[in-house]
Amino acid sequence: MSQKGLKFKLHKQEVVAGRGVIASNHPLASAAGVGMYAQGGNAFDAAIATLFALTVVEPSMVSICGAGFFVVRDAETGRVETIDNYAVAPLAATDTMYEMVKERKPGQNIFETVGKKNLVGPLAIATPGTLKAWEHINKHYGELDLAEVMAPAIRLARYGYRSSHYLTHVVDYGKEDLAKFPETAKTYLPSGKPIKPGSRVKLPEYSETLEKIARKGSDTLYSGEIGKEITDYLEENQGILTMQDLKEYKLIMRNPVHGTYRDDYEIYAMAPGSSGGTHIIQML
Repeated sequence: MSQKGLKFKLHKQEVVAGRGVIASNHPLASAAGVGMYAQGGNAFDAAIATLFALTVVEPSMVSICGAGFFVVRDAETGRVETIDNYAVAPLAATDTMYEMVKERKPGQNIFETVGKKNLVGPLAIATPGTLKAWEHINKHYGELDLAEVMAPAIRLARYGYRSSHYLTHVVDYGKEDLAKFPETAKTYLPSGKPIKPGSRVKLPEYSETLEKIARKGSDTLYSGEIGKEITDYLEENQGILTMQDLKEYKLIMRNPVHGTYRDDYEIYAMAPGSSGGTHIIQML
């Protein structure tokens, strides 16, 4: 497979386990999930530990300030619940805040606007939902404390990990945008060049952020210290996300869409606002 010059091979290996298997973007994140089973946790603990670890080792893909959807099933009751934790536009957003690119170059993002303001920088920031959802799952479905499931991510951020070839490629691909943010560039563009595969990546300040969340919960983002730091920075740099946006953010619990496949399998999937589950059931 290849993407913009990156070539790599996929090697599939059989994995056999007694209690569960963790599949993620990075082996260190999967190891964090496996560790939760060893500590007496369940699949929900493993999933959340894996996600927190991914914010460290796959920062281009997963974030505590991101968005997403969950479909969860309680094995004891059989109840299926979906959690909409997608990002929402700040209250100050308008339909004229971006100017669409009129003439596109081959391969250019179809959603790109003038100056890429919808993709990079303060005006690209929406009200995030992931951290609130992860905490909700930990509280209502997990067996372990939030601090326990966050511990592997905190260790990875504090003591570091080796950059993968993929991370190096992602940094190289986005280096012009990353260079606009000096603190980020210090980590991923040392001496102005992308980190090399195998080089150690340490995120000590992020480890402190995670420790605050482990102690105080998601409130430190949605109504507390971390949220204040983020919104103050955005205000100073022409962003529009405010503490009011963060305080008013709510998870949406929905009934799943439900279908069958060949009369033998029941399918539960995310309801709209996500479209994928509905499309899959219609196709099957």
